Amino acid sequence: MPKKATKESFSMKPVSKLTSGEVTELMKPLIFGDHQKHFRLFSWAVGLGIVYYMVFRHNFGEKPHCFTKIRDWRDKRWNNFFSVSPEELQRIRQQRTNETVNDKTQKR
Repeated sequence: MPKKATKESFSMKPVSKLTSGEVTELMKPLIFGDHQKHFRLFSWAVGLGIVYYMVFRHNFGEKPHCFTKIRDWRDKRWNNFFSVSPEELQRIRQQRTNETVNDKTQKR
């Protein structure tokens, strides 16, 4: 088992003269030090969050930029999802009139 690296053992040594224990200690991530899987998941989540923010949220100004086409595509899909087509609107109006007529005939 390699000896545990100490703060003094890192002082001004060239990388080629570090022991294997010192190299291992230096290679550990600062957060989630003993949990590589958690650190990898955390890194992916942060990376994807940054990409999402840059592509869809960041304000690059009024001029067209490299993400304009994908933002336009997303806006078109988003608006189609939350809007009602003329055929659907006509079907809704027809259902309402049918329900109104049925309600009036049932009350009589």
